[in-house]
Amino acid sequence: MATDDYHYNETVLTHIAEPHNIGEIGDADGIGTGTNPVCGDEVSLYLKFEGDTVSDAKMKVLGCGAITAAMSSVTDLVRGKTANELRELTHEEITASLGGLPKHKRHCAQLAQRVVRNALEGRG
Repeated sequence: MATDDYHYNETVLTHIAEPHNIGEIGDADGIGTGTNPVCGDEVSLYLKFEGDTVSDAKMKVLGCGAITAAMSSVTDLVRGKTANELRELTHEEITASLGGLPKHKRHCAQLAQRVVRNALEGRG
């Protein structure tokens, strides 16, 4: 079996060790939450828009390293994007932004994608 089927690459490890944009945005325009009932991961994403584009993004995570890395990367990916661009964001793009995830952890990118869409639905 390939090593990357079980191990995290350097990009993922960096996001795990030093996750980006942890916290909440008190006056967020959109808040998305999600859970994975199988593993227990719980995540929240807070989006602030300036006009049509995301000006700030923060996240809270209670879960494994892979979901922490995926959500950390998402907070970077969404900045400067419009709601329409966020609706088109795929879990494959999230995985690619991390340089890949082990197969058994790719569901974390899918959860991150769902949380982005949930945040758009909650946009007031």
